[in-house]
Amino acid sequence: MIEIYNGFFVNPWKVTVVKAIDTDKCILYVSGQSALDGFVVDKNALEVATDIVEAMNEDEMDEEDEKEE
Repeated sequence: MIEIYNGFFVNPWKVTVVKAIDTDKCILYVSGQSALDGFVVDKNALEVATDIVEAMNEDEMDEEDEKEE
């Protein structure tokens, strides 16, 4: 889980869409969620998407390290 914004945590592997609403606000959708029920986040969409990708990459690197041990 990663913190996207002030106490709003999300599983990065479950995010399906991050859509910009304006320059400092986006809407985030997770797997299994209706297209009408997104979460509004007061943060730039590119920053949110970048945070999610970085968290996913960290998880993959951790898994590879565990396999090597």
